[in-house]
Parts: sequence; structure tokens; C-alpha cells
Amino acid sequence: MMAQKLLSLHMNKAKEQHEIKDIVDNLTSKLYYHGHPINRKEAQEQIGLRTVINADSELEPIMWDLYLEYENEIKADDPFDPLMDFVSQNQDLQVGHGNSIEIASKLAYIESTFRTDFVEIKHSVYGTKQANGTYQIVPNITSRDWKIE
Repeated sequence: MMAQKLLSLHMNKAKEQHEIKDIVDNLTSKLYYHGHPINRKEAQEQIGLRTVINADSELEPIMWDLYLEYENEIKADDPFDPLMDFVSQNQDLQVGHGNSIEIASKLAYIESTFRTDFVEIKHSVYGTKQANGTYQIVPNITSRDWKIE
């Protein structure tokens, strides 16, 4: 129902009802995995979305640069490892002592001309240094919120 409403905002509901139904069926019934990434070619040719267009030669490198900025901002290439974050910030921690750190990560962005919104997740990580030199940590998600940048 939501997909039909959204498509009706960009299509003529009265004239294109059959096409809207086909697109909704493709998205909800024919793709069996919710996390299936849909590329432009598939969106255009198999799903039938006419609003998906290929960027021209001037816009494409700008879009790619923007993608790389997002990739860098959300640290997409860095694995999330609270143990390594804790150890790097507590190298002088004495055996038997504990400490806590906070980790904030940006997960997603939505931008418009008027504002930038992002999802931020915060972790609190409490850890102690063991007698054998290893660390034992307890990570805890403390918040997950949409924020405005």
C-alpha cells in the first residue's frame, strides 16, 4: 500500500494503475530478499521505474565524489571493532583496572537542499585489563538516533 501511494505521487494513478501494480509486485513479490540491492539497469528494465535515469558525463563524477565522501564519513571500509578501539585508548591501563570509552558512528545520511540528517549510533565500552595482558570488554549500545547536521 505504501509503495502504491509513493508511486502515485510521481505517476498518473488513473492512467497508470496497471504499471503501478506491476512495479509494486516486482518490488514486493518477485524480489525474495529485502536486502537485495537494485542497480539502475535493474530498476529501469526489470522493475519498470521510469524515474531512474543515468547521470550525464558532467554529473556522474560529482555523484561518485559525493559517494566517496559518504564512504569516508561513515568509515565504510573500517570494520567496527570495539575491542581495538578500547585497547588503542587504554594502552596504559593497569592490570585489574577498568575504564569506559564512548564510540559514536554515523550509519546513514539523507540530504536535501535544506538540511542533512544522519543516523548515529553510540556505544559505551567498559573494559578491564586481565593478568595475562588481554582485555575483557562489555560493549553496550547507548543510543541510536536520527540527528541533523
